Amino acid sequence: MNMVNNPGHSARPLSDGAAAYLNTSHGELVHFKLNGEILSRTKITDKFLRGLLELPDGRLAIGGGNALLIFDRSARQVVDTIELSSESHGTIFDIQIMPPEFELPPDSLEAKIGKIVAFDGQKTIWSKTA
Repeated sequence: MNMVNNPGHSARPLSDGAAAYLNTSHGELVHFKLNGEILSRTKITDKFLRGLLELPDGRLAIGGGNALLIFDRSARQVVDTIELSSESHGTIFDIQIMPPEFELPPDSLEAKIGKIVAFDGQKTIWSKTA
């Protein structure tokens, strides 16, 4: 029986047909084929890893403690670090693309949806600007 001595989080399929796995306590990214063949192992950080998302350009967004790490798979290195909190014990738990209803509000609500120009009983009549 294989025993796991440290936790792992965030195994995700990737667009190249393989998958990525975060060997959490070792700060390591494991890129592997679905038949189990290991393509690469890359030490990323000494921080606790959790949360993995493939970005549209093929890079990976990985949670590393209180920071978001942007990992370039072809260079096999972190190319950007975005600290999300000054809390040293804070940690990312997951990374997901949110649906459009979670977008920030527009600078001008009128530019996005128009303005109310009249009411017809209970119906609101909107005027949309160009």
